[in-house]
Amino acid sequence: MRPSCGSSPAPRLPTRLLQGQRLPEPNQLGEAWIRDLAYAARSLARAPGFTLVVVATLALAIGANAAIFSVVKGVLLEPLPFPNADRLVDIGGTAPGTDLPEQFGVPDELYVEYRGVPALEELGLYGTGWIHGDSRLVTT
Repeated sequence: MRPSCGSSPAPRLPTRLLQGQRLPEPNQLGEAWIRDLAYAARSLARAPGFTLVVVATLALAIGANAAIFSVVKGVLLEPLPFPNADRLVDIGGTAPGTDLPEQFGVPDELYVEYRGVPALEELGLYGTGWIHGDSRLVTT
């Protein structure tokens, strides 16, 4: 007989409980784990190629996870190594309608003009880019 649309089916019990068996005692669970681990070790020893693939995959996955978390921690979770990092600003420029990039840094010559702006406590320059005619990346 099918249940009506509004009712849910009765919960299913594990097969061993239906057959009158009890759940194992806690000390029996430890013995079962030891047996299972010994069986897994024997199975892996019988197939060394498969074992090598499994171990290499786990090592690669754990290493990638650690590397990604290190980057996320350093970039997103740790505060910037500056006092009042929430007050840092980046001054950039745009030139719509030209073939310049969508956003670009302001020329270094404007550093002198920006030093006199009262809204800026301190001013520093940074940059990455290409030197005209040189193929080396320059970072300052």
